[in-house]
Amino acid sequence: MLAAGLSLVPSAYAASANTNPAYQCHRVAVLAPDGTPISGIEDLAVDQRRQRLILSAYDRFAVQNALRHGEDPPQGNLYVTDIASLVKGAPDEIEARVLVTRGMEDVILHPHGIGLYDDGEIQRLAVVNRLADRHDHSAADLLLLEFMGDGLVLAGRARGDAYCRANDVTLIGPDTAIFTFDQTRCGAWGVWLERIIQPRRSGLRLTRFGQDGQVETKTLVSDAAFANGVALDKTTDTLLMTASRDGQIRHYPLQALLSGETDFAAVEVDGGPDNISVTGQGDISLTAHPVPFDLFLYMNGLGELPGSRVLLRRAGQDDFIMIDPDAEELPGAATSAVFLGERVVVSSAWDEGLGLCVPDGPQADGDRK
Repeated sequence: MLAAGLSLVPSAYAASANTNPAYQCHRVAVLAPDGTPISGIEDLAVDQRRQRLILSAYDRFAVQNALRHGEDPPQGNLYVTDIASLVKGAPDEIEARVLVTRGMEDVILHPHGIGLYDDGEIQRLAVVNRLADRHDHSAADLLLLEFMGDGLVLAGRARGDAYCRANDVTLIGPDTAIFTFDQTRCGAWGVWLERIIQPRRSGLRLTRFGQDGQVETKTLVSDAAFANGVALDKTTDTLLMTASRDGQIRHYPLQALLSGETDFAAVEVDGGPDNISVTGQGDISLTAHPVPFDLFLYMNGLGELPGSRVLLRRAGQDDFIMIDPDAEELPGAATSAVFLGERVVVSSAWDEGLGLCVPDGPQADGDRK
């Protein structure tokens, strides 16, 4: 395992140096209510209000196989597990519960990127719902869900070609989402072609959900190569976006971006960055694919499941640290990482369960809110 300093922060974000602990990682099986292991956990969101972790999961290969044979694809689910099960000790397995959704009887749920909004009163979850993800046909919805009791109720739904390659999403207000679109083509093998030639035409779109059911969408940025993760750093009012094929984390001042300006500070990443998360204190966590082409080969049945890399930076620190463990210590081709106190939880859209990384030393069971 390697935990090494990585100078990745632009000068505007530099602060005094800080010493980071090394992390020890191991895999944790996540069991559905029927006892079966959950695979394909694409994204994670930390629900501090209810002290639980929200998991976005569906089996991509099973869905693609069903669509290829003209069959109804299996459903995915939004799950929750208690944070307490992950912040003490070294669990080998944990249980997850299905987060019940209402008003979605006509929705085939394949949750991809998710974004949680909580202002202390209103709490909502935005979900990129991948209906189809194939070379010759891509389709997705953007769902706005409101917490009600212990479940969720549909509050808005955006559909159409503007969303067909939606990837990740963040809510900057209770009814305003910014999502990444990783490519521009929706079908006719255009998706596959773009993956080969890697044009810089992806980016960010903004969607406003009206109370009358109407939806407004506009493009904010369209010059990235495979825009992927997105998150809002509330401590600096900065929108962070990862561009996988560019090997960048982009920092956009939010208000300037909403006003039409597209200037950004770029942070170079060793690998292809995927989903990115920011805590309320400004701590940043993300995953990166060490060799993105290896994942492309695996997705097309031409190689082994690649390894994983995690990048972490606490607020006020100069550098990211990198967790680059042995393959068996984390789910392969990890797509999401979040802080839970001093610990880090890692998931993958391509593998089973979670990874749990615990810092060496007395911080191992510490709780940083």
